[in-house]
Amino acid sequence: MHANHEPGRERSVSAGGHARWVSEQLSDGHLLELGERERAGRTWHVQGGWRRRRLLLAVCAVAAIGCASAGIALVLAPTTVTVSMSASTYRLGDAVLHAIAPGVYSGDGVLVIRSDGRGIRAAGSAVVDGSAWVGVCQVSADGSRETCRLQRGATAVTTADVWADGGWMRTYSDGQRTLIQAPRGVPAPFPAGR
Repeated sequence: MHANHEPGRERSVSAGGHARWVSEQLSDGHLLELGERERAGRTWHVQGGWRRRRLLLAVCAVAAIGCASAGIALVLAPTTVTVSMSASTYRLGDAVLHAIAPGVYSGDGVLVIRSDGRGIRAAGSAVVDGSAWVGVCQVSADGSRETCRLQRGATAVTTADVWADGGWMRTYSDGQRTLIQAPRGVPAPFPAGR
């Protein structure tokens, strides 16, 4: 704002042209404008930024495909259970049965094993994940094949077990597969891997 500096007059504030200019600036909302207005449409890009973004997307896609493939492989791969048998104990995974008579084991379940002219016949009963299972298996005379019928309530499944490379490769009638690591000819009349 300008003061009137003419001699002989009282000092006062001029309300002339300046007041109009201030009022115009306040009404437009542009109190202090310096230079021209910027255009808001301008964007700045880092050189090579699109390359980095594409590379990052490609790396993420490869990682996602790798994780999906690993998940599918884990679902399709057979589970592995270990079975061992001696004159005093029968072990299947963490379950332990102790011999109470020749061919009869009791503990975390019950197992009865008998030899017949066609091989070994075994029957077992146990509670697995809160459900009672019973099973009967027939092992061939040479110990290379085993067929089992396992039942939980009204639901029954059969198995076709083939001994190879230190264990039974068990295939359930519903398609599920389990590897039972066991000595040749040791029966497994339990729902291993289910």
